[in-house]
Parts: sequence; structure tokens; C-alpha cells
Amino acid sequence: MRLTRATNYAVRALVEIAKCRSLECADLRTLAREMRAPEAFLGKVLQRLKRAGLVEGTRGAHGGYRIARDAGEITVRDVVEAMEGRTTLSACLSREDRPGTKPCPRARRCGARRLWSRLEERLNRALESETIGRLAGEKRARPGKGR
Repeated sequence: MRLTRATNYAVRALVEIAKCRSLECADLRTLAREMRAPEAFLGKVLQRLKRAGLVEGTRGAHGGYRIARDAGEITVRDVVEAMEGRTTLSACLSREDRPGTKPCPRARRCGARRLWSRLEERLNRALESETIGRLAGEKRARPGKGR
């Protein structure tokens, strides 16, 4: 599994936003410069994070982005799934609860499927164990707090 550049930027942007200390928001231009990321591309990433409820955006002269909830409660898995969709290592792990997929007819007797399933569970646990707050170097990062 390889995560996209957009997901990498999403995690990095959330960490930078979570580090904000003042009541000011982190503006797109400053974030892009600090992250050395293309501003237009980062803007699209932030819009996806906004739709997922991970950041709040404010327009205007003092506008920008703020973390939408406690950064210690936002897991890396939340970010990955906001950007990539549900994490699945193999198409054979398809289930009825995943739209557009059909269960594998060999699921009950396939050793490879069991391996992929165990690996997917471990990956998801690892992604859930890391929070944006921890990556930002804080024990607790509060929502609405600026940089």
C-alpha cells in the first residue's frame, strides 16, 4: 500500500495547524510556504479535510484554517480515510459493507486472505494509535486554538 502525496500533505498540514498557538488561523499561503507544498494543491487537500470535519476554514483578511476538534482525538487513520477512503490492502478483503465490492467466494478457505486481513488489522491499529496532537508534539492540542 502506498499513500498518495495528498495524504502526506494532509497529515503534515494538520500537524502544522495543530501547532498553532495564537487565535489566528493558519493561512494557506503560509502553510504552503512552510511545508514547501504547491499552494493550489494544498488548498484542495485542505478542502477535503474540511469536508471530512477535520479542519475549519474561515475566509477573509484574518482567515485560514483551524483544527476542527481536539488534535489528540484525530487519528492518522481519520486523515488517511478522509483522503484515501477506507484502508484495504487487497481486493479480496471486500465485504458487503464496502460499497461497490463483492465478497470473495474463496474467503473461508483462503490462507492468503487471512494474511491480508491480519496485516490490514495491524495497519489500522497502528494508524489509530497515532494522533495529530502527538505528532504535533503536544500532550493535548485544543480545537480553535490558532498557531
